Amino acid sequence: MKSKGGIRREWESVLAAGVAANRLDGQGSRVVDLFSGCGGLSLGFQAAGFDVLAGFDHWEPAIETYNSNFGHHAEMLDLANFDKSAGRLGEFSALSEFPAIIGGPPCQDFSTAGKRLEDANADLTSQFAALVGLFQPFFFVMENVPNAKNFGIYNRALQSMERAGYHLFTRVLDASVIGTPQRRKRLFAIGTQDGRITNAILEAIVRKEESFARSRAAEGPVTLLDWFGEGILPDVYYRHPWSYDRRGLFSVREPSPTIRGVNRPMPKTYQWHPKDTCVPGFDVAAADRPSIGPLSIEIRKQIQTFPEEFSLLGARTTQEQMIGNAVPVLLGYFIAKCIADTISSVS
Repeated sequence: MKSKGGIRREWESVLAAGVAANRLDGQGSRVVDLFSGCGGLSLGFQAAGFDVLAGFDHWEPAIETYNSNFGHHAEMLDLANFDKSAGRLGEFSALSEFPAIIGGPPCQDFSTAGKRLEDANADLTSQFAALVGLFQPFFFVMENVPNAKNFGIYNRALQSMERAGYHLFTRVLDASVIGTPQRRKRLFAIGTQDGRITNAILEAIVRKEESFARSRAAEGPVTLLDWFGEGILPDVYYRHPWSYDRRGLFSVREPSPTIRGVNRPMPKTYQWHPKDTCVPGFDVAAADRPSIGPLSIEIRKQIQTFPEEFSLLGARTTQEQMIGNAVPVLLGYFIAKCIADTISSVS
């Protein structure tokens, strides 16, 4: 049975315990995060016990935010420049084992929202794959939008890692299924050089995902009301629709739609969408338009399952973009824990 606010408190206790409670040792226990952004994937892996050695990105506000929240260091690196990236990452070759590589190459050119052709950002996926092939880490995790699998450049990147000796799989995960209060689907490519380990990781993900799905079927999805509890949020809020055929109003009695990098107020000219009338707790006839607005940055951050104390730096629009770009921390933790449990069981 879900308790209002209890799921969030349980998750924050996992984050508070962090790596000290779950520390891994041995093969595959250290990672570097490419295209780290403000650190959603890093924080998830850290909570699962991995030693995150560094994050790398080419966006200064994200680097500054990352470094204000983590004990380890993130630094500016133009990952579009293969020679520079290889040179910097090559410094980790002095370790007894090259760290695993995790990361989410920018996905705007794969996004259905962006409606772009394959371009520079999409090519960063190729750079990620090339760095994996060069340094041969024990495992890799590459995150992207589900639509990426429909692009040739993405599939060629996977093929290049297979040619480099990796057994890999791809899987689309919905963050709402594994317990976040947000409907957000993401595509993960995960690979190791041992087919037995790769298969075991996939089996662990499927097994845990199916277990969560059974819980969601029995108890319903995790709503914003479940996550935050009573009295924190307005009953109804606005989220700017991409197109006229989508609604703009949502209820705290349902999971949040995907948190995006833009967060606009409701226009004075906004016309009620037919589906707005179906939103739980909303009455068109009694609606007080001025009281209906978007969720705050702080709430959006916590919907992305960052802890309350995680600080965001930069202008408001910069913070919105950082949060919209991030991997939900709980989703990163889910992936990391499946990998960690598999590595521990086979070593």
